[in-house]
Amino acid sequence: MSLLIRTGSLILLYSLIHSYTASGQSILARADKNYNQFNYSLAVKEYEVIAEKKGQSAEIVQKIADCYRKMNKSEEAEKWYAVLLTKFTKVEPSNLLFYAEALRNNGDYQEARKQYIQYGKLFPSEKKMAEAFAKNCEKAMEWMSNPVQVKIENVKSVNTAYSEFSPQLVENKLILATDRKFDDTDYSNKQIYGWTGTPFLNLAFAEIDTNFKIEFKNKLKGVNGMYHNGPATFSKKGDTIYFTRTNKVSNRGKINGQKKGPDFVNRLEIFYSIKKNGSWSAILPFEYNNVLNYSVGHPALSPDGKTIYFVSDMPGSLGQTDIYFCTMEANGKWSFPKNAGKYVNTPAKEVFPYVAPDGKFYFSSNGHTGLGGLDMFVTNGKHDKWDRPENLMFPMNSPKDDFGITLDTTLNGGFFSSNREGGLGEDDIYKFSNPTCVLAGLTLHLVDKSEKPLENVLVKLYKMGDTSNVIAYERTYGQPAKKICLRSYEPCAVVKNPEGKFFFKLQPGEKYELKLAKNNFFSHSTTIEAKCNTEDTMNIAIQLKEIEIDKPIVLKDVFFNEQDKLFVIRNIYYDLDKSEIRYDAALELDKLVEVLKENPNIKMELSAHTDSRHSDEYNMKLSQKRAEAAVQYIVSKGIPAGVIVAKGYGESKVMNHCKDGVNCNEEEHQYNRRTEIKVTEIIEPEVHRVGPYDTLEAISKVYGVSVEDLKRINNLEEDSITAGMIIKLK
Repeated sequence: MSLLIRTGSLILLYSLIHSYTASGQSILARADKNYNQFNYSLAVKEYEVIAEKKGQSAEIVQKIADCYRKMNKSEEAEKWYAVLLTKFTKVEPSNLLFYAEALRNNGDYQEARKQYIQYGKLFPSEKKMAEAFAKNCEKAMEWMSNPVQVKIENVKSVNTAYSEFSPQLVENKLILATDRKFDDTDYSNKQIYGWTGTPFLNLAFAEIDTNFKIEFKNKLKGVNGMYHNGPATFSKKGDTIYFTRTNKVSNRGKINGQKKGPDFVNRLEIFYSIKKNGSWSAILPFEYNNVLNYSVGHPALSPDGKTIYFVSDMPGSLGQTDIYFCTMEANGKWSFPKNAGKYVNTPAKEVFPYVAPDGKFYFSSNGHTGLGGLDMFVTNGKHDKWDRPENLMFPMNSPKDDFGITLDTTLNGGFFSSNREGGLGEDDIYKFSNPTCVLAGLTLHLVDKSEKPLENVLVKLYKMGDTSNVIAYERTYGQPAKKICLRSYEPCAVVKNPEGKFFFKLQPGEKYELKLAKNNFFSHSTTIEAKCNTEDTMNIAIQLKEIEIDKPIVLKDVFFNEQDKLFVIRNIYYDLDKSEIRYDAALELDKLVEVLKENPNIKMELSAHTDSRHSDEYNMKLSQKRAEAAVQYIVSKGIPAGVIVAKGYGESKVMNHCKDGVNCNEEEHQYNRRTEIKVTEIIEPEVHRVGPYDTLEAISKVYGVSVEDLKRINNLEEDSITAGMIIKLK
């Protein structure tokens, strides 16, 4: 993003916009003058000639490294800062930080981390800051080893060897800023930006046809001035444009405390225009431009057009550049600018704001935790009230600069710009799309040893570790899915159709917990990881087991494995004449603990059985001790004592031929030293707290109580209920 740093990202942009041909000047004098006038593209070439002809001095190497850093050429900057730090002893300490920054921007996080830590050791007063940068490198390595699932393509039909950045979608056009040359004629020195050696920015456009083919066209007519123009933002209808434009300000005298410097400084301003009869009207200045004292730029309109966000270094900023906002007042004027606050702004740079059609707020920053350079972030809120921003992570972000995002109408993809490795030019425009990930499920149960669809199952989906935010949808047979709940009210989703189907939209790469419940069936939960690299639908079939009262179940015959098949809990065996819980038995009992946690409405009996050896009285006492040991273990895991009771049956219910007096081997005897469980009672819920989208009909289907009975029990005359009400169920 070399162009970004000099036109948009820094805001405080200085450069001399003229050429000079002073005769008699030495190459060093010319280089120093270019450097002092911020014409770094010219200065660095002259410094490199000096270094080659006269040898490398600390002063010349310092200037070369600084030029490349300010031009945002991190590979060259890393090389020259390395020379400076290894060849010369007396250099400014800040060079170690610049070197670490270049390493980080080049993706060498391990070495960058070492340099940050070294800096912290050398300068204890800076240790906290250095450690924060080192941890930033660790986080970047973590993100790059776990990329988010997104498809990214270089828009080669638009990009050139120059810079193209900050795309904006307006109807069938992609509006962008570029410093490319638009004709074959030679550009005069006045048309070249000395900082970069390329032409000044122009707003241009590409057209997108019905087949989504993108073809670059030309400059945007009626808005470009002689210096930098762009980036831009548009009203929802596309008939109003706000855009950034640079303005030369005389630097003769004292500006911002500077008594010496270039003849001119460049500051950013915002201008706007309204389209009339297909053409842009006169260009008008934003009312809070203040070119003599500070910059304003990077405008971004909210979808309703009532808020404008922008970037500035005006007095009161929290960092180098902050995001501000104004709101539209009743008289049609913008309110006085207000800082967007500390959740968005940092002591570093926040730039390129964008408000998506769904209201989400995107921006770029090098002050929040990121991969290097500018990273893109997203948050929810408005004005100066925001959630904590989330990094879009790798590969949306890279070690380089990533910025200027815009979403398409699907909100599932869009465009952004970056100077990452592998591009065609300085800054390129990239297209991205998030894979659609849908979980399509089917609930089943066994009927006459055959699997049949099971309807009216309560299905809830949680992000792993966050059971307070349930993602739930209701699907009625033949109708599209409808979101009915955002919080953990009951019920959140009911599978109503006779095919037993449920559907959830997942975020690729996330892990979820799926919970299923139905009266008279064992509740079930399983972990889902949204892997949608090649397919957009994940299919799952889950079989629920019906609860049968007083029917013994050998533990090896119940519940489910990770693949949602009936899993085998190995029998809980005991050593001969022992009642202690063996390690392998404890692992199996842990599974039963989970079943009881997921089914708090059932009571169970846990029974223990012995083989036929020893007396009946001895075996009865031993089996009771074994059952009590198992129940005590279960209770120690947090299950209420009254939920499961222990019962010993001794040798009264052997399962094979090994009865008294029969000669059997050890394996046959161990088969009888088993544990069984049976459900003795289903505790019917007495009340239900109404969720925000509950209806009496939905509640009746979940609990098996008719709407008429619910109305009668609760003295309801109407079918309407409100969230938070307590509904009696019996």
